[in-house]
Amino acid sequence: MTTTAFERRPAAGLARVVAVINGKGGVYKSSICSSVGGLAAEAGWRVGLIDFDIQGNLAEDLGLNDITDEGEHQLDVIPGGKPFEFKPTGRERLEIIPGGPILEDLAAVMQGRQSRDPEWMHALANSIAAVEEDYDLILIDCPPGFPILQTLALVAARYVIIPTRSDAGSRKGMRMVARRFTNARAYNPDLELLGVVRTGITSSAKGIREEVRKEIAEDLGGAAPVFETCIRYAERPAKAVRDTGKLPHELEPEAEAWFKDRFARMKERRAREAVEKAASKPGSHRADPRLEAEIVFAPSTSGLAQDYAELTQEFVDLLHAAEERAEETA
Repeated sequence: MTTTAFERRPAAGLARVVAVINGKGGVYKSSICSSVGGLAAEAGWRVGLIDFDIQGNLAEDLGLNDITDEGEHQLDVIPGGKPFEFKPTGRERLEIIPGGPILEDLAAVMQGRQSRDPEWMHALANSIAAVEEDYDLILIDCPPGFPILQTLALVAARYVIIPTRSDAGSRKGMRMVARRFTNARAYNPDLELLGVVRTGITSSAKGIREEVRKEIAEDLGGAAPVFETCIRYAERPAKAVRDTGKLPHELEPEAEAWFKDRFARMKERRAREAVEKAASKPGSHRADPRLEAEIVFAPSTSGLAQDYAELTQEFVDLLHAAEERAEETA
């Protein structure tokens, strides 16, 4: 009998792998993955996106419906823990593993493996581990259903982000994921809840924003921070993203040109400071994320685009703080 990859080397809690998850659909999981991933790539990070949802929305967000295999590559590699082969998105430093309905077959395969393989939950982690050094950040867009796929993602990830709307169904889905998060830590003790993102809230509803923040903190027992940034409900820009295959910050040519100019200057500064850091602190192959991405939007950009820019900056700050805490306790 051939020994599979995950029997040889079970992996879990991979550095800079982030699962974006909720037990309910329609809470902006895919939009957060595509926009945060796209902005981080613009800022100089090498980003991999894994669409682990049968709806396959990431390819649609990025205008890649013509290259999607609907999850076939994942079905081919994950059961055996073989390395992923990411596809280009047409954007520098941003690559993708498409999802789609074939992931239902993957769920069935892994369901059948549970009873005979004690290391089944490490399969996704092993496929990522083989290529993780090629990326500064990997984001997993998790399905709202299929608990077995959610478990695979939570075992592979080092950090978790939970987007939630203010309705009772979304918050129920958040609490379900919180329980699954606790169970996954038996196999991945390093798993950390980075925070909860409030989504689908109108820009003028400041009172509702604060009320939802308090309710989320109560639901989670104060166990995780709630992001300051909210992603507003903006139907027209969101529709434009799906119709054009462009991300919110790409929809305005003026903003895109401003971004390119800013990041060109940032890249020069980051390269200089990374050299200085390497000279004083050898052994780290990744630069300080505070030097890698400082996301600030031009005043002319749309509100939705600005929300995602602010979320990306806050995400970078929280990620860096979590990594510093991990280094201190290592």
